[in-house]
Amino acid sequence: MTAQIDREVLKRVVRECIELLCRHFFPNGKKDKQEWKVADLDGGKGRSLNISLSRDKAGLFYDFATGESGDFVTIVMRSRNLDFVAAALEIGRAAGVDVTMQNQSHRSGPRYTTTNSIKPPDWDHDYKLTESDLKELAS
Repeated sequence: MTAQIDREVLKRVVRECIELLCRHFFPNGKKDKQEWKVADLDGGKGRSLNISLSRDKAGLFYDFATGESGDFVTIVMRSRNLDFVAAALEIGRAAGVDVTMQNQSHRSGPRYTTTNSIKPPDWDHDYKLTESDLKELAS
């Protein structure tokens, strides 16, 4: 049975763990500002292939030598000669996250968190001031 990939979790893993993933899959690369630079899909030292590290474009790549572009799953598929599911599972393993949809019906809340995950505060619930807090602030 082929694993079903939770594409939303996969996107989140790439977005939140992109530098870790670049270091894992392309260890000969170098970070240059908001890009990971390698020579080509084989991951040699160089600067022709750029992978975005910025949160809004995390994992998008462009190879100036070939004109190829795509997302991080695509680059892992091409560089490792894997299909989509195998590449997604490799990405999940590298980040330590289950990207499959198994047991989805038994889950509630977020599927995982990383050290980069930022849960916005619920100001009304978590930081609501009491009457005594307001009196103290007023004085």
